[in-house]
Amino acid sequence: MKKTFIVLIAIFSVSYSLQGFCAEKTSDGLDKPLRVIAGGENLTPFSNDNATQKIMRRNDLQDEGRHFAKQGLYEEALEKYKQAIAPSLLNLESDKSTALWSIRDIHQRQGKLDQALKEHEWFLKANPTKDEYLDKDLELRALIKARDTKSNQPIYEHIKYLRNKYKKYIPPQSQGDSGFHATPIDSIIHLYNWMGDADGGIKFMQEVLSSKTLYPNERKEYERVKIAFQEDKRAGQKGHLSKVIATSDIIGW
Repeated sequence: MKKTFIVLIAIFSVSYSLQGFCAEKTSDGLDKPLRVIAGGENLTPFSNDNATQKIMRRNDLQDEGRHFAKQGLYEEALEKYKQAIAPSLLNLESDKSTALWSIRDIHQRQGKLDQALKEHEWFLKANPTKDEYLDKDLELRALIKARDTKSNQPIYEHIKYLRNKYKKYIPPQSQGDSGFHATPIDSIIHLYNWMGDADGGIKFMQEVLSSKTLYPNERKEYERVKIAFQEDKRAGQKGHLSKVIATSDIIGW
């Protein structure tokens, strides 16, 4: 029976490479149209115009940046993300979003909180009512206040805010809500790690793992996070979460 392949393609300026595309050269050295490859068969030719090449090059750089960031190689990651927002690789102003988001997060991880907050203004200007942007703004302000007051209380208050706002998803109530519970859970994991609160992290992960509806891969990764916090507690210092992040597709860096 002849296989039928239906391929729907949507190009977004995100940090994922466009998989399954190949560019070939003609005898005169020019690019042939890109083709989608599925199941080993060539399908409809895909545009290989300048705009598409920009997208593919930008996404390659962002993937390289993500690889470095997951390993904690922040300066190398920053270099890749900065290359990804070069004017020559942009079709639209919004094409900067993935790289700028990552640059801001790197500066946050490095403790450059005021710089990260300033960089976050780009997102608030783009969409001042988006929950994800508002949550990040509050998170950065909580971290800055904790730094300035030498107290973790603002961070605990922000965790309380997230838990209340996303109480429907913590712990997860159904597999269908993974797109909603992943972000606040990830944020809270990183906040406990930031404070070095291993006990708080362990307790939180036990609550998350109490869910009966986690996907197997999610459960595996959240178990690893709990173990990382347990290792932090035994060692008396934070840092074990980085080993989880380096090899996880669930826990963001």
